[in-house]
Amino acid sequence: MRPSIKLIIAVLILTASASALAQYGDVDPRTLPAQVAAQEAIVQAEPGNKDWHAWLRLAVLSQDAGSYRESEDAYRQTISLLRAPDPLTVADIFDHMGTMYVESGQLSKAEPVERHALAIREHQHDPLATGVSHTHLAMLLLGQNDLHSAEAEAQSAVSLLVPEYTHPSGVSSATPEEKMAALIDLALVQCATGESPDSIRSLGFAMQIARKNYPDTSFPVGYIDFLLGYAYWKDGNLHDAGDLMSQGIQKLATVIGWGHPTYLKTLRQYRAFLVETGQRNKAQQLLVEINKLDHPGGSAAVASRDIAVAHNLPS
Repeated sequence: MRPSIKLIIAVLILTASASALAQYGDVDPRTLPAQVAAQEAIVQAEPGNKDWHAWLRLAVLSQDAGSYRESEDAYRQTISLLRAPDPLTVADIFDHMGTMYVESGQLSKAEPVERHALAIREHQHDPLATGVSHTHLAMLLLGQNDLHSAEAEAQSAVSLLVPEYTHPSGVSSATPEEKMAALIDLALVQCATGESPDSIRSLGFAMQIARKNYPDTSFPVGYIDFLLGYAYWKDGNLHDAGDLMSQGIQKLATVIGWGHPTYLKTLRQYRAFLVETGQRNKAQQLLVEINKLDHPGGSAAVASRDIAVAHNLPS
């Protein structure tokens, strides 16, 4: 798998959570380590260590902080404590665990988890949740370089979540985040298969949704800026690519710029562009920033999705 594709796969999952960047209320990235520590204390005490809700909160907070091994352990504990919950809640937990595996680059672990979530959602006849599963599977298959299967999953996701993309009269009750994620995923598949103009069109539609729902300095707008720059790069438009990637990075820095692994990967991608286009001084300056951020305990960004809200999980 090409490093550029691997990077984009690793960070795509963030887009699905762009509305709040937090699952359990407003999470301040600068205080996230303290929140993780507090939640660890809760699950270690009675009755917290028997409460799957408490373990799920720890799993998500650890994922937000980029502590993927701890997050995996907490997800497994959550699942072990489940007792006949709503099937769609189970699917949400498995799906969320799958996103953690994708973020941490463990694609072989992610696929069976995501397919389990999809099977539950299809059986429960939930078209929107099924569309989200198709989005995540497409991302996963793209990461495995199975482009044909990834494109099929991406098209399925867009048809369920963003029907208006191909049919102006189409209507969907999907959230803006779900629609943007489906379009971005389709765009990345198109970019990987050499269909850069189609990719730019898909991202342009996603940007319309982002600008309609968020301010210009927001995470969704900044991230789509960056991805549009990436698509222009692959299409050979280096001038627009550089401008868009640069302004996207600047916007992302205000939200996930505290050293989260995903932010570091994004910086490395931009540095690869700078090196390829002969901007070696800027690339060197960026490397200094990357090295400064890349140290243990430097992660404090939020990467969670709203799996709790729809099913009334406690906050």
